[in-house]
Amino acid sequence: MNVCNRLIGLTAAISALCSLNAQATVAGDVLALTGGKTAKVVWSRYVSGIIGDYTSVYGACIYRLMAYSTTTDQVRDVLGTTGNYYRAKITNDGSKIIYNNNHDLYMVDWSGSNNHLIMKNAAICCYWYNAASGKDYAFIARGTQNMAYWMDSDPIYRVCLSDTTDKLLIQITANGYAGIWMSASKDGTRLTGSFPWGTAGSGTWTIKPDGTGTFQSYNIYGCWSETPPDNSYRYMIYDVDSHNENAVLNADGSGHHIINLVPPLPANACQGTYNMRMSVNDPHFFTLIAPMCVNASGFDQNVGAYLGKLDDNITTVQGWVKIAGSGECMPCAWIDQGSTPVQPSLGASTAQLNFNATAGGANPALQTVTITNTGTGALSAVTAHADSAWVVPTVSTGGGNTQTIGNQVNIAALTVGTHTATITVSGGGASNSVTYKVVVTIAADVSKLTTITITPAIDSIGLKASAFLTARCLDQHNNSIKAIVTWSVSGGGKLSRALSPVADSTDTTTFTSDSTGGTFLVIASNGLVKDTARITATSALNYWITLLSPLGNKNYSVGDTMPISWNASNNMDAVVIHLSVDKGLSWATLQFDTIYTFKRASPGWGNVKWKIPATVPVIVGGGVQNVSTVSTQVLLEVRGYFLGTIYAVTPTAFSIKAATTVVFSKPNTSDAAMQIAARGERSIFVKGSVETAIQIFDLRGIRYYADRLDAANGERLIRMSTPGIFIVRTATAGTSTSTLVIVK
Repeated sequence: MNVCNRLIGLTAAISALCSLNAQATVAGDVLALTGGKTAKVVWSRYVSGIIGDYTSVYGACIYRLMAYSTTTDQVRDVLGTTGNYYRAKITNDGSKIIYNNNHDLYMVDWSGSNNHLIMKNAAICCYWYNAASGKDYAFIARGTQNMAYWMDSDPIYRVCLSDTTDKLLIQITANGYAGIWMSASKDGTRLTGSFPWGTAGSGTWTIKPDGTGTFQSYNIYGCWSETPPDNSYRYMIYDVDSHNENAVLNADGSGHHIINLVPPLPANACQGTYNMRMSVNDPHFFTLIAPMCVNASGFDQNVGAYLGKLDDNITTVQGWVKIAGSGECMPCAWIDQGSTPVQPSLGASTAQLNFNATAGGANPALQTVTITNTGTGALSAVTAHADSAWVVPTVSTGGGNTQTIGNQVNIAALTVGTHTATITVSGGGASNSVTYKVVVTIAADVSKLTTITITPAIDSIGLKASAFLTARCLDQHNNSIKAIVTWSVSGGGKLSRALSPVADSTDTTTFTSDSTGGTFLVIASNGLVKDTARITATSALNYWITLLSPLGNKNYSVGDTMPISWNASNNMDAVVIHLSVDKGLSWATLQFDTIYTFKRASPGWGNVKWKIPATVPVIVGGGVQNVSTVSTQVLLEVRGYFLGTIYAVTPTAFSIKAATTVVFSKPNTSDAAMQIAARGERSIFVKGSVETAIQIFDLRGIRYYADRLDAANGERLIRMSTPGIFIVRTATAGTSTSTLVIVK
């Protein structure tokens, strides 16, 4: 027994299959499939009943008669009642529906009005339109068997629906056939079905005008036979138990090929399909239901009605649209052959979007384009594609005749200049596509002064005492930027200078209070950008320090001895000396032999000498880091040890240069010439391109250093522990050079 037989017998509760839930919008998809032609579909929706045996597979159940049209884009209950409604067909002009209620034949207008009985005891086998007379006919079965599904030897008639006296007996003599599976060719001369039912054979009857005919058997194992509504006389039938494929034959039985009938289903859905039926008037379209998987309790609960489109040769399915999905049975489609195609057309609200951004800055704000339907019918969801990855178009969810596309530009990978991308919008059943440009202009990131910050912002000093102030200039990205700072003060006192002579990211001044005291406001400004520090001078803090040396504007070198001298008020007991190589952003405490703090009673108070080292320790991020003293932005301050707010600082920055070695060498034109140069503090750098011997002697002839370089390792940095005059001798094959070097 094949799947058709098993489906009939396995029929547990399926009451949950059918409901009157609102149908999602599908008109745009259907019109895209039909090329804009109006489409109608009619079917039965299961309500209740038990499918108990083969003789009552459909006749014993209760259904609703359902219909859908792209004109209204709505699923509706045609009759508004339940009954034994099954095997519904749409007439050739699309205006009426014929169907069975129990074993009686009825007709109703598409609108649901004028519902009336055509013939009692008349089970529909198939519908046929006589193009010559313009009349609608039905092939019906009349007899004692269950006419809803299959017959043994019941007579079949061709009956005119507008005049039942126009009736012709079709003399089919096969013993058993399935009337539910019959269909007729366009000219009505071929009647397709399964003959005999008992062995599930299949074939076609060629009907003569008197109702007699000849039978051609195809001997294909299967069910649900069908012929297209044309005069190709092709024959189609499910030929495998899976019900996922359909066999197609030519009129003479040749050309057997298989087409796949599975619509797009969820990954976990069963794959069985049933009720495959060609449309009543167009050989390219068909309907079926899916998924229909047989199990111990019946068949799948989520049965949907689908409309499919075939190619001209009936070899592949070109598209699918799900019409409804609430327990649907026996769908039938009609495609308007005479109507003007309903064809949406796309229009865009703009031809170009313009964005502006700055290199390294934030992405510009999202901009939208509105897509409208400038044609007819319903527009389903469109798609948008960009030809460049830096712009991402996003279509608003769902369809509709007005849809929005958001356009987001990502400038991360773009260079300074103008960039253009094209967005193409298509789909939705539209006859055209539209494009628009996205243009983004990336400007260079020109830093500009946005912030000046003075430290310290608040300070307290004594009368005639000084406060050292640092102004830091920042750009719009909070990075340091060079700018000329103008200093001014209100309330009295004086500044060491008012205008920075050289633009830099930091600038300093020293404020000195007068003998009156009070609160003073020191302002650092550049145009409209400024910051203010508040300095309070009181007699309660009448401490002072005056720096005598160094006073800035002097150059030193690593290894030099720098004199540091100061005066302080008699109540100043101790000081510490700090050095900054970045104009006051960070400070290092200087060490003199073993001490960091000078007390008034200690030797050297007010006048010390400091030998400049190559590095000084600076606290960075909670840890200590050795920082090079070589800088052009050096400041030195003397600060009270117990009174940290009392200090004196060099009014201008000075420089510390790297230790240098003076090099004297005789001219040397050899290809193997050695390069001898000063490199760092008391060091000699020797470089050669071939194997070379190196010796260094002092003027007494005592060898200070000896080594050999090869071609693969032709460099050597020689550190000199003492100053003096030395002779550097280099020797290569056939060449010897001596160079006099003075190390300071």
